[in-house]
Amino acid sequence: MVLLACLATSVALLPLLYLVIRAAEYPLEDFLSTVFSARSARLASTSLALTAIVTVISVVIGLGLAVLVTRTRIPLRRTLAVAAALPLAVP
Repeated sequence: MVLLACLATSVALLPLLYLVIRAAEYPLEDFLSTVFSARSARLASTSLALTAIVTVISVVIGLGLAVLVTRTRIPLRRTLAVAAALPLAVP
């Protein structure tokens, strides 16, 4: 079992290893100028903003569904609970 876990971890880390090898091919100055460029900062800020927006929306929807399922007596309450949990089970 441990061998299988180590194998799965190794397979999962292969893309990261590839990126490190490819990044090591470039001179350090080029790498740093690319990583700390204005475009990279803009992309990072856009990603962080999207993450924050999606998190807030998910919390609002999740709390709303939790209140509906646990604190009310609406019809098909159990069906709603199962439907709300389906995204967690289906990748």
